[in-house]
Amino acid sequence: MNTEPHSRYKNVTPEVVFEKLSEFSRTNPAPSTKRAVIYIRKSRMIKDETAYSPKEQERACREFAASQGLEIVEIIQDLDRSGRNSDREGFQRLLRMIKSSDVDYVLVQYLDREFRNGISFIQFYDFIQNYGVQFLSVNEKLDTRSFTGRFMLFVLAVAAELPVWAASERVRKAKQERRRQGLHNGGYRLGYCNGLCSTCTDPNGAGYCPLFGNPDRPESQRGRIQVPHPIEQHAVRLIAHEYEAGKSSREIASCINNTHFTLPDSNLVVKFRTKGVPGSYPPGEFSSSSILDIVRNPFYAGYVSHHPTPDLNMNDNIENPKSVRVSIKNRRTPEEIYLGKHQALISVELWQKNLMIINAKGNRVPSGPAREKKRTYLLAGIGRCAECKDSAAPGHAIHLRGTPNGSNKRIYRCANAVSKSIDSAPASDLQALGMSGQPDLIMPGKVIRHRGNLPAKMLENQVHALVKRINLPPEWNECILAYAASEDGPSEYQRNRYNLLRELERYKELYKQGLLDMTGLKTAQERIARELSLLDPRVDSRLKTLIPLLADFPALWEQMTPDEQHSLLKRMFESLYFDGNGNLVDARAYTPFDQLMGLI
Repeated sequence: MNTEPHSRYKNVTPEVVFEKLSEFSRTNPAPSTKRAVIYIRKSRMIKDETAYSPKEQERACREFAASQGLEIVEIIQDLDRSGRNSDREGFQRLLRMIKSSDVDYVLVQYLDREFRNGISFIQFYDFIQNYGVQFLSVNEKLDTRSFTGRFMLFVLAVAAELPVWAASERVRKAKQERRRQGLHNGGYRLGYCNGLCSTCTDPNGAGYCPLFGNPDRPESQRGRIQVPHPIEQHAVRLIAHEYEAGKSSREIASCINNTHFTLPDSNLVVKFRTKGVPGSYPPGEFSSSSILDIVRNPFYAGYVSHHPTPDLNMNDNIENPKSVRVSIKNRRTPEEIYLGKHQALISVELWQKNLMIINAKGNRVPSGPAREKKRTYLLAGIGRCAECKDSAAPGHAIHLRGTPNGSNKRIYRCANAVSKSIDSAPASDLQALGMSGQPDLIMPGKVIRHRGNLPAKMLENQVHALVKRINLPPEWNECILAYAASEDGPSEYQRNRYNLLRELERYKELYKQGLLDMTGLKTAQERIARELSLLDPRVDSRLKTLIPLLADFPALWEQMTPDEQHSLLKRMFESLYFDGNGNLVDARAYTPFDQLMGLI
């Protein structure tokens, strides 16, 4: 594993350094307006912490902005996000504001709030220079309006990433040592808890666990070792035995989600649920993937493992950070396994047998329609089931899934409707596990309202008819053509126009200083006026053929491929709800498409 920070700079020669310094030496004119955006970032939020806190960052930046006469137009925050790359929602929004010429100054409390990646920061500074935006760091007194400020920016940007490399190496070594000692890393798995019952903060603690509020369990060694959760451990054992008995992960999830279980040696009746993630999402129902994660995890057989993880990746693309993601092959297969100090919930033999079942299923060769070319389903990602809208968990709508049926015709199915092939009855002997179960009679009543198949053509024709109601306003043509000419759309036009106008201002200033005569000024004015007129995408001969199509959007829609139509629909609609008979009952479109289709 190569974690040496200097390896990233092997292509940064002295010539490159001097080239960057020469770029930094140029001084852009001060913006004519003083619109400022405060950018706030904190990689880890800790309660009651004041150093680098978002409030402290905002306070410091506001005071500095007031002293400089800057107008705060927006405050952008990226909380619980690392500064080692640009994959941050708030930072990407800042880039869009800069492209749209909506900001003149970017304010941060410290430089490393923007980035802990030297090369990425230099790319970011080059980016804002092209748009005439100034970068100001409050506490480091970095003012990019001076050469000294720009030079120190170059040095501190590189130094800001050194703690990232040091922390990465330190954390890797600490986790490896814990594994060797048989101790877990990370959060607590379903089936276990930290045993600190008197101060329990487990999502499945209060109101769920019978030991909540009791004295701490001594076998946990004050939370050092995970101990079996009084309720969750039985769910893990049931899942492992059900899989061994031949149940699929979908069938196991359906069984657990729709059954109340009586626990061993007690009269306690519970409905098993996932642990959830504190602060992110609450405990909920099991899914096919969550069942498989439990079945294949060696932790439940008494081991701690290390799975393949990528080296620290500091490569970045500030405008498209996802393009430099590093993927890992076979990340589900452990690289290292150590005997753990925690109590096993299932036998090693049972775990190994289930792994053999998983591997056997994974080696099956698809046949028939499954081998055909992937089909396009127009409603993928936006089709929803109106029948299940009220029963879905908050923020989790029930999707319609596209699939070919037995006749090889395209259909949509509600993801919540139980398939005829799913048997929700337990396959293992619950009495042997000391348990009994009572099926939930509420869920089948909800599913019975669903038709088995919803013909794809019937649903999609309704969407086609809705979209064809769009009549694009003529004033949209310029923006649409701008996107056809460039991926940046109107922002590139605005940037080029901004740069030309700034160039014209410099020529006028040279004329006032006597460094340019009237002939030179008029020549420059004529050239810049000509270039400004050519920026309008409507004069581009390559795009003139699009103008008639924009006037007839229904005809343009018909000419699109299914993939193009699907891509556009995802930008037009948040969701499309269909009832059990396949009728479109609710269309939720983004602005301004809701107005264009007469939905509001």
